[in-house]
Amino acid sequence: MSEVFNFYGYNATTAYINDNGIISFGSSFDEEHTPLALPLQGSLRTTRMVAPYWADVDTRGTGNVFYRQTTNSSLLARATSEIRTAFQNNITITNLVIATWDAVGYFEINDDKTNSFQCVLATNGVESFVIFLYAHGRIEWTTGDASDGFLGLLGTEALAGINAGDGMTSITISGSRTPDIINIAETSNVGMPGVYIYRVDPAACIPRNHTCLSEVRYCLIFIHNLTFFYEFGLSVNDRTVPSDITRGDGSSFISMSEVFNFYGRNFTVAYINDNGIISFGSSFDEEHTPLALPLQGDLCSTRMVAPYWADVDTRGTGNVFYRQTTDPSLLARATSEIRAAFPRSINVTITNLVIATWDAVGYFSLNIDKTNTFQCVLATSGVESFVIFLYADGRIQWTTGDASDGLFGLGGTEALAGINVGNGVTSETITGSRTSNIINIAETSNVGIPGVYIYKVSTPVAVSSGGDGSCGDDTSSLFFRIPIIGGGAGGVIFTILIICCLICCGCCCRRSKRRKHPISNGSLPSMTVIMNEQPSVPAQMPNITADDAVHTVKFASKFAKSFL
Repeated sequence: MSEVFNFYGYNATTAYINDNGIISFGSSFDEEHTPLALPLQGSLRTTRMVAPYWADVDTRGTGNVFYRQTTNSSLLARATSEIRTAFQNNITITNLVIATWDAVGYFEINDDKTNSFQCVLATNGVESFVIFLYAHGRIEWTTGDASDGFLGLLGTEALAGINAGDGMTSITISGSRTPDIINIAETSNVGMPGVYIYRVDPAACIPRNHTCLSEVRYCLIFIHNLTFFYEFGLSVNDRTVPSDITRGDGSSFISMSEVFNFYGRNFTVAYINDNGIISFGSSFDEEHTPLALPLQGDLCSTRMVAPYWADVDTRGTGNVFYRQTTDPSLLARATSEIRAAFPRSINVTITNLVIATWDAVGYFSLNIDKTNTFQCVLATSGVESFVIFLYADGRIQWTTGDASDGLFGLGGTEALAGINVGNGVTSETITGSRTSNIINIAETSNVGIPGVYIYKVSTPVAVSSGGDGSCGDDTSSLFFRIPIIGGGAGGVIFTILIICCLICCGCCCRRSKRRKHPISNGSLPSMTVIMNEQPSVPAQMPNITADDAVHTVKFASKFAKSFL
């Protein structure tokens, strides 16, 4: 390829167009005709590929696989327009690779049904995108005979998606490997049937099927692997929180060089507590059994973020590390991830980080048979503030300490992850908290990457006309918009509070499952709607030209050409 195609950090200059509905990077991938579940494992784990329709294509009886590289100005302009619409950015595409599976049959030499679909690789040499296109009525079969198909259906059916090549990161389009994949031309991730658009460079964004008024996308931000934690430990001069000998001294504070705005209040000190909590205003290390959020009573005003609130015990194993840093590479990473996750903060530049890591920590009392490792990052520009929770696959092994009625680290009152704003009303609780499902937190996300949660925490909370957001304030009249706590998980229902939108002229959404705040005296109702993005992405494929005919991939010869 004449321009580098950055595929999740791998700079590809060659793409392999395979007859089986796959474009691969690094090597051809034309020997696997029966689709496998993503992410690929074993000997195929490192395969880097995009699969508009992975199935047992056979062009010996009918059809062709066409491809070309182009810098045609009208096609570049079209791709630029579509990508800008889907991602609300100012990118300019400079190079395209267009691959088209045109009226292709299925193994073995069956031509009674045919499929036509297309994959476009679009790049400017830095940012890279993939477009999958499917025309209505042009997907007629799902399975080849060798995949246990019968008349092109049943058996192990086709798959559409992306494999990053790290054994963990992948995208599988809904319906894959089921009969529903035949309806892929009726579905989309950008609101236009038959169109899927993905960003696949390291700051990759995936458009979601919802929008909160002007908030138009949520993002896949970085590749998830076992080394995706921000660097931690004694080698980077981390400090450690002392082991909690007396059940009340497991906390350390850190003075921050930049103000950390936590829902309208500015803090310069954060407390790293051994119980999986970072608190503001005071330490919070005496509560080892997690309570439901929002906190009430004497704890109502507690301001805290809890990546994994549980009865940690480092006397037997593990450490709680923490440090403040302005390392340029880490600031750049945090800035990139946050800009991708929050479109309204696209110009934010992170200037200070606090990184806290609970590394291989055991559970009370002195249990070391299971350990947990997780991380919390406080990121700020001095004005806008964010929290990142990170969990690695296989590194969350226990949920409960003995004093929380746990047995061998499980059962009882199990761990909680979330945020408590400190007004008795506003909070975020991650799904699975205080249940046995919390042990699977590394497999969930609010930004599309397993084990990653990102929240913006500098948005003011709703307060009364005479209040300051403290615990106990009357919040019956809203003068600030209710924050969207987090980047959004996609496909959720939002409650739009009308009065807030009128006052702020902006988006005032929150997930409907949280506590509903009354509006004024209840004179104005709330309404629940599903907001769907509808970008103007044409649902037709770029034209197949005579130039394409020069480069065809035939089933019988079983080869893949590269672009040079």
